[in-house]
Amino acid sequence: MKRDTNSISDVTEAQCLASLVKAGKKILIPFGSAEDYDYVIEENEQFLRVQCKTGQLKNGIIKIRTYSMSRDGTRRDYKGRTDLFAAYCRELDKTYLLPVDIGPSKMISLRIDPPKNNQKKRIRWARDYEI
Repeated sequence: MKRDTNSISDVTEAQCLASLVKAGKKILIPFGSAEDYDYVIEENEQFLRVQCKTGQLKNGIIKIRTYSMSRDGTRRDYKGRTDLFAAYCRELDKTYLLPVDIGPSKMISLRIDPPKNNQKKRIRWARDYEI
């Protein structure tokens, strides 16, 4: 059965918006769908562009795809086009807010569970980005 990506995207955007509003963020919504971001947060007299993403939980790690596909089929990352990712993980019913430039241009991983090899350094914990 094919995944309904439009429905998944709609739920993600709604959950991200609700989490940001509950957190007291002032949200601006751009008109039209041609922008590289879904919302703008106005904070401390600055405007921060926010792109919503769906995070998927697997083996104690939330994976967040950090690129989009252009019409010609090439991958485009969001660096320089947006400032923050708001990522909703359906399996945990939680939303995370993280800067675009903290990770690679294809995927950001947020840890829920400790690594099996007891690694302590260079771990990006999901709890540090939870809204």
